[in-house]
Amino acid sequence: MAGTWVELGGTLRGFAARPARDSRAGVVVLQEIFGVNGHIRAVAENLARMGYVTIAPELFHRVAPGFDAGYDARAVAVGRKYREACTADGILADVKAAADWLRAQGCTRVGVVGFCFGGHAAWLAGTLDGIAACACFYGGGIGRYRPGGGPPSVDLAPKLKARMLMIYAEKDTIIEPAEVEQVAQALRQAGVPHEVHLFAGVGHGFACDERDDFDADAANMAWLKVFELLARELKAGA
Repeated sequence: MAGTWVELGGTLRGFAARPARDSRAGVVVLQEIFGVNGHIRAVAENLARMGYVTIAPELFHRVAPGFDAGYDARAVAVGRKYREACTADGILADVKAAADWLRAQGCTRVGVVGFCFGGHAAWLAGTLDGIAACACFYGGGIGRYRPGGGPPSVDLAPKLKARMLMIYAEKDTIIEPAEVEQVAQALRQAGVPHEVHLFAGVGHGFACDERDDFDADAANMAWLKVFELLARELKAGA
């Protein structure tokens, strides 16, 4: 299921992967602050093996097209700088362009899976029309800020249209327990269909096998939750 780069308009491109058989289920994969790097491309290809048409748009294309980094301290500093240049409106425009590309490939149901910065972006994506489900792996800062300014993104909970799956790590040093509960409470109060899972004994980035916090058991359990969500909401193979 080797992926390829596709043009989505202007400076925006995405890494796309297709399953062996035709599918009407599509997934937008949203990057961490490290760009559409090897890990994100592998996620897109793995989801394609599961039967989904996938695309991972470059969310930093306005400031750093082609950015692809590892996980050292310098990459963190540079990635955070590029993240700060993003706005909620820009992220939503990019997700919409990626979702439109999936629909042009014949996908009638579209979901979103995002990691850290991309998990926050997936939360934003849940407010878009036509997004059936969003899986947010340790989405950072949802309760504290909105990209580009404005009230924190948690305030958008009443506008969410997608079923939300929130995945957190007990030992996360970036997302405090109070923020996890803040997000969960907002989802409950807004009546949004959702699940919140806090994985014990693991840290931020536990689902990435290229990071120090990687935990295979927790990652497998988290992905099972994601696969259940996508199978139910996107009806792969239907």
